Amino acid sequence: MLLVPALFTVAGGVAAILAIERVRDTARHQGTVAAVAHANATQARQAALALNGIAFLIGARNTAGPDTLGPGLAQIASRATAQHRTLVALAGDDADAQAALRASAASRNAALLALSPPITRDGLQRAGGSLGSAAGVLDALSQDAAAKERAADDRAKRVTVIALALAVLVVTACWWAFLALAGRMQRRHVDLLRHLADHDPLTGLGNRRALGAAAAALGDTSAALAMCDLDGFKTFNDRFGHVAGDALLRRVAERLAIVGSDAGARAFRLGGDEFCVLAPGIDPARLAELCRAALTDEGDGHRITASVGTAQLPDDGDLRGALLVADGRLYEVKRARYLSDPSADRRNAPRERTG
Repeated sequence: MLLVPALFTVAGGVAAILAIERVRDTARHQGTVAAVAHANATQARQAALALNGIAFLIGARNTAGPDTLGPGLAQIASRATAQHRTLVALAGDDADAQAALRASAASRNAALLALSPPITRDGLQRAGGSLGSAAGVLDALSQDAAAKERAADDRAKRVTVIALALAVLVVTACWWAFLALAGRMQRRHVDLLRHLADHDPLTGLGNRRALGAAAAALGDTSAALAMCDLDGFKTFNDRFGHVAGDALLRRVAERLAIVGSDAGARAFRLGGDEFCVLAPGIDPARLAELCRAALTDEGDGHRITASVGTAQLPDDGDLRGALLVADGRLYEVKRARYLSDPSADRRNAPRERTG
């Protein structure tokens, strides 16, 4: 039962970790974009300052030799192009970033066009202004990427908190479910032990302990007590085997259990083929008739009957005294039966009782 919540917990934890990692990957990506854009903007700004400085230095000459500035300008253009390609790749499907990169590329191209030979002071100044514009666009792109990085970090933190809270809730719920299940199983175990302590495992009838509790519950209420012993059960066991004997005991116990049930009677197995019925509000003789009818079993090759001795509570004493009285009367019934029936199997004859 607890395996399903545990699996859901593990699956949810893995999903939460993957979601957090995706958000953190987004944050790291935006941080890279911000860093590269900032570096590109810094380089463009430095190049603009350099060009403006050169324009100031050439002064009145108004022109500069291409051989002097060519290598430096080529190096600046190469670096700017490489960084631009890197930013385009990093921006991916971000429409705003791609628009900003197109604007910076246009400014860079305008700067390169202004530096076409002959290189003049005005061209240098125009190129510096264009590179300054590109730097401003790249700065805005860097700031936007940094803001997205912070937002992604905040989102990752929120997802982490939510995932932890859900994990705590699920673990707590599983723990309480486990405690509830354990308590339920313990109660069932206790109920089973209590049932086994009060009932005969073969027939399901109450045992001697249950008989004592039932008698104590009656108090001073008048009740009939019948002790029953099967006649011919040993012969049946020897002929058909103990498995058939157990099945016979279960059959007669089921019938005995309903004897006088309307009057609140209860049947008990005292051991072997001995049974007892405690029934308030019924005549002992009537109870003996009902018990004999319930314990009679006929079939292919066998006929089992029962001898019954009765007593009255509390007229014949407490439970112990009533059991002794009923047992004595049962012995007299069996003795009279075997004396009057010479064909009876003497192995079932009652032995002399003492005490």
